Amino acid sequence: MQRFYNSLKHELFCLFIFDSPEKLILGICEFIYVKYNHVRSHSCNCGRTPHAVTAL
Repeated sequence: MQRFYNSLKHELFCLFIFDSPEKLILGICEFIYVKYNHVRSHSCNCGRTPHAVTAL
């Protein structure tokens, strides 16, 4: 879980400025469901995305 929060902080919060709570929530949801689960590879999954692992 700590690794997830570190990724969220460095790949989202440090790169973007959100000017409303709604945009912040949308950015977090997009990060989780698109980038973190479908695009970003994970070393614990042998370089595969979580989506690819669960699709097996």
